[in-house]
Amino acid sequence: QESHCEKQKKEIKVLSEELIKLEDEISETEKLIHSFEIRHTKELGELIMQILDLRSKIAAKKVMNEPANFAYQEEFELAQNNKKEYQSTYDETNNEFTAKLDNNKKAELKEKFRKIVNLTHPDKVIEEYKTKAQELFIKTKKAKEDNNIEALDEILEYVEHGKPFALKEDILQDCTAVVAEVKYLKHVTDELRGKVNKMRNSEGYKTIISIVNRDDYFKENRKSLQEELRKLKKQLV
Repeated sequence: QESHCEKQKKEIKVLSEELIKLEDEISETEKLIHSFEIRHTKELGELIMQILDLRSKIAAKKVMNEPANFAYQEEFELAQNNKKEYQSTYDETNNEFTAKLDNNKKAELKEKFRKIVNLTHPDKVIEEYKTKAQELFIKTKKAKEDNNIEALDEILEYVEHGKPFALKEDILQDCTAVVAEVKYLKHVTDELRGKVNKMRNSEGYKTIISIVNRDDYFKENRKSLQEELRKLKKQLV
């Protein structure tokens, strides 16, 4: 008959698998949102920048005509801030590159990501390696986001053969420590589950998954933005 401590050690394995699964779900959700944002910026960003620029000029014209109007001053400041913020996003996104992968490569990317997470997750390694593991974990997530299999290969080679981190589940023997680890991993997985739910309940995510045909979506939005641009140009005359 299994002792309580042995059962708890098995529970650690189960929770570790759950942790990896949740991190994969978070990564996939983030990647879906990010890839949509990149396409949105690349296809519609130039039009949006022109619209924001015209809004700023129209607001500036109102202030020039009525400098004492506080509402117009606020409108101008908001237009300027919106333009500045989007310019930063536009510039950053246009410099990004994401490799295109076929289904086999996508499956390979996902498998390698999960292997690395299993060996490097900051909540799985012992305390002295936590900071270094966190740095590598961030690099791993970025490589997956960019579809960079070569970068994942390098990281996987390092963690599998270099074995830079010791995992808590491999060295815990004291039953009190094992029970504490189970409690800790339950807390971590609960937090990750909450993060997944929050992301998937966001308006942005719901909008993305509701789009039946993205080509049609961007075509329709382009037309709408072009019409708005035309109206703004008339206002400025």
